[in-house]
Amino acid sequence: MKRLGLVAVLCACSSSSSPGTIAIHTPGGLPVGIQLAVTDLTLDLDAITGADIDGRGPGSSCESGEIHIEIDPTPTGTDPQHYTIDEQRCGSDGHRVIVRGGSQLATQWAVYDLLERLGVRYFHPEQTIYPAALAWPAEPMRVDETPAFRRRSFGAHRTHPIELSPPLEGHRKMAELQRHWVDWNVKIRSTEVGSWDEELIGTYAWDRGFPRDTGINLLSSQQGSRPVIDVDDPRPEHEQTAEAIEQVMAERDDAPPVSSFGFTFNANEFSLSDETLTVDRLTFITEYINQRWPGVEVRTINHGTAQEPGPMYGVRF
Repeated sequence: MKRLGLVAVLCACSSSSSPGTIAIHTPGGLPVGIQLAVTDLTLDLDAITGADIDGRGPGSSCESGEIHIEIDPTPTGTDPQHYTIDEQRCGSDGHRVIVRGGSQLATQWAVYDLLERLGVRYFHPEQTIYPAALAWPAEPMRVDETPAFRRRSFGAHRTHPIELSPPLEGHRKMAELQRHWVDWNVKIRSTEVGSWDEELIGTYAWDRGFPRDTGINLLSSQQGSRPVIDVDDPRPEHEQTAEAIEQVMAERDDAPPVSSFGFTFNANEFSLSDETLTVDRLTFITEYINQRWPGVEVRTINHGTAQEPGPMYGVRF
């Protein structure tokens, strides 16, 4: 496996000192997502120190009065969410930091974790807060992180007025806002991201390392939703459902394979769901995905209904 690395070099300055030169050292062939994290590393360090930043080749050392930050995207092990940050203090005000991740996404998480430990705060997709000076911890950093929650994400409900909502879709900055939304989800260590439009930002979320998730809506027509089951369609509903699944699961040259498939099965919060029919739908979709795409995770979203737990299964659909 080819070993990749990145090194940033700057003088170690106290809050009262003038910032020194920062040199970002990168190898060729870094994945797009890590390249973007490197850009943020450059911009954030520049925002804090005001130093000029030069691009240099790879290499790292422990030098007094310098800061070397080496980003190594070689997987740290078998866990794609694992990452490490190891710091070595070097002479007078020198720092050597090695950052590693178990995947492209985890390597980026490590970059942003490091920046947070130096005082940066990613408060909002449109607002980053910087400290007055680099805030090095009293002791060398020894970070060995495997997140306790394996799935971390925000769901931006765009049928309500937020930055990503449809009323802004014609705005010239809509694509920029959606890219910032994806960027922010990397910075806060999300494992997946949604609520973005492919027609506006293309494959940007996948390029940053997020998995490709997809799914269908069986019955709900609330808030502009379009169900795949049409009661006026003479075809059996399983046939309609299978057709919809095939469409969203289709392979694409410009996208990674689908890693998870989710679906909603409730009509709305006010209707009742037949227990036998609901379980039949859940079973059909799960078995269909498992047979056609083994290894793809199947999720269902229970939107809730007005009924009490049913007598057959004791479940409130």
